[in-house]
Amino acid sequence: MIRLRPKEWSIRLHLFAFAATILVPLILLGSYFATEFAERERERYQEVAKALAADIAADVDRELDSTIAALQALSTSPALRNGDLEAFDRQARETLHYRGSAIAVRDQTGQQIINTYAPWGTPLPVSTHPVLRKTDQTALETQRPVVSDLYQGAVAKALYVLVDVPVTIRGEARYVLNIALTPERIRRILASSNLPPDWIVAVVDGSNRIIARSRDHERLLGVDTQRSSPAPAEAGAALWQGLNAEGVPVLAASERSRLSAWRVTASVPLAVLGAPLTRSLLAVAGLGGLGLALSLALALLYGRGLARGMLDLSLSAEALGRGEQIPATATSVREVNQISRAMARASADLHERALAQETAARRQELLIHELNHRVKNTLATVQSLAWQVVRPGVPPRIAQERFQERLLALSRTHNLLNETLWEGASLRTILEAEFQPFMAETPRIRLSGPDVYLPATHTVVLGMALHELTTNAAKYGALSAATGRVQVDWRVEGHGRGATLILDWCEMGGPPVQAQPRPGFGSRLLRQTITQELGGELSMRFEPEGACCQIVVGIAPAEQRAA
Repeated sequence: MIRLRPKEWSIRLHLFAFAATILVPLILLGSYFATEFAERERERYQEVAKALAADIAADVDRELDSTIAALQALSTSPALRNGDLEAFDRQARETLHYRGSAIAVRDQTGQQIINTYAPWGTPLPVSTHPVLRKTDQTALETQRPVVSDLYQGAVAKALYVLVDVPVTIRGEARYVLNIALTPERIRRILASSNLPPDWIVAVVDGSNRIIARSRDHERLLGVDTQRSSPAPAEAGAALWQGLNAEGVPVLAASERSRLSAWRVTASVPLAVLGAPLTRSLLAVAGLGGLGLALSLALALLYGRGLARGMLDLSLSAEALGRGEQIPATATSVREVNQISRAMARASADLHERALAQETAARRQELLIHELNHRVKNTLATVQSLAWQVVRPGVPPRIAQERFQERLLALSRTHNLLNETLWEGASLRTILEAEFQPFMAETPRIRLSGPDVYLPATHTVVLGMALHELTTNAAKYGALSAATGRVQVDWRVEGHGRGATLILDWCEMGGPPVQAQPRPGFGSRLLRQTITQELGGELSMRFEPEGACCQIVVGIAPAEQRAA
């Protein structure tokens, strides 16, 4: 199975991606809440639109109610019922001081009998406008008040809406009494409604023509709204979206008049409706974009320090691979510092291990040379022993015994050296090893002197020499008698390279000693080892009390250690 190599990103991009994974869900969550808030605002606007349309429709109906009540009261005038039209004209004009509109009376044919817009006695025309004829006919047939759509007056040549009240005389609907209301009067109702900003309220008639509008009233008066938004107008929907008379998309609520075919429409532009969502989304987008930009900047800035630490680790790893010793680096990231310290410790361990291996190699090489040297010396010593014991006139059995004894002494000395890895041995330890058979008899052996540490060469040679002295004392000297004693004293004189070991061996209480005995094998071996192999001095004295021997050899400074 082939495994694709993962794509490598810089630590800065990783930091930016980490920040983005935190910010993007927050941005999405903010967008969700902004959308929810906008939806709640939309619902609130819808309720405001419906309430506003209903309130203003009620205000318009109150105005129409008041006008109808005034007309109904005026229609009961005795002057009108008795045919005194001039008197009724005066009464109608007095009523106009309170209503502020034109009052007219028409018969069933549409002939105007009274019109307060013209002076009394002025010939009046027949009203033939379809809106007027339809309104009059409906009022006469139903004998109920009727409110007309927008129309143009025949006398004033201005736009009006008409409120008709039938006048019934002796059970017959003989006349139509009406007040012509100007659109301005309806507009003042809208103006007094304290509309919220950006809201528009319009009153349209049954033919969808604008009677009054809270904005651009003069310009849009009489405009057919069905041309801009026909579907809501035809359906009479309570809540709808479409275009207003200015062609602006709006959310609108409509409320029908209780007394007429009019509709009151309250609308707000969709741009205003969507403003909270737009502002919220822009705020979320702005803050999110700012957060992402800031995260990118911080990732670049902060990632630079992290990348520097990582690069230092990479360089340190390469140096470690080359076997170089590397120091620990200090950064602001704990984990990087831990790795750096671990690499530094590993570097130090590897360096120490390399030094140890190098030292071990040198020691091994030195050991091989030393072993070669010591083997040669040992073989030379064995050869010398062989030449000493194998002499003319010495029986082979005696020569064999002597050779075996010297080899055993040499072996004991080598055992002492093996215990210290051939670095040397203590002089006191060598003496105690030689006197071991007699150490139980403490008064017979006296050792006195500082602790002197001898190197390997001195250990072997002095071990052989002290073995010869001990053997001679056990066979012929003080240790051969029950009352004999051996006193060994040593000291070190001088310092540094001039340090000298002086060892005095004295036997007492043994058999009588000849003044000058004939030198034997032991004497020759003793003198040869001290003078030739160590370059020292050997002096022998034969007192009646016992033999005495003094050995003087040079020792190096490192070979003396205080006890």
